Amino acid sequence: MNNLTILWLDDQRDPYVYLKKRGNSNTLIRNQQFYNNLLKNYNVKFVWVKNFYQFVDYIKKNGIPQFISFDHDLNNRGGGDGLSDEQKLENNGANCARWLVEYCRKNGCSLPRFYIHSANPRGSVEINKVLTNEQHKQQAVHIRLTESELHEIIKEAVNTILNDII
Repeated sequence: MNNLTILWLDDQRDPYVYLKKRGNSNTLIRNQQFYNNLLKNYNVKFVWVKNFYQFVDYIKKNGIPQFISFDHDLNNRGGGDGLSDEQKLENNGANCARWLVEYCRKNGCSLPRFYIHSANPRGSVEINKVLTNEQHKQQAVHIRLTESELHEIIKEAVNTILNDII
């Protein structure tokens, strides 16, 4: 069984406790099935970060994790304690996703696999939009050429260089 490290971004919910709960919450049931499948197929280790600053610090020190699970509302309790009002404005899952996209661009990294476990529908859509837009951009960069197309591009480049020299 393969190991999987999941960076768990949530100000309140300890992933080890949260995923063992059974209840009537649609969020828990939806997330439960997804995580049960992961837990069956991998040796999962959660790294729990509770705010934007812990998220950034972890990635800067450890690199891009294999997988990230996002919550959106981080400044309500727990992880938002002790943050200034200005810091609380940037302390949400969507801003973590934006920072991650920029970090990956600057460092030539691909985005990791991700899941959004947030109970905030608007926040979930926002995080998903940021990350999936970047995934599409990263995929568009990988252009596939046939051998004849590649030869034609090289031929044109050589001709251009030779014309400039002559």
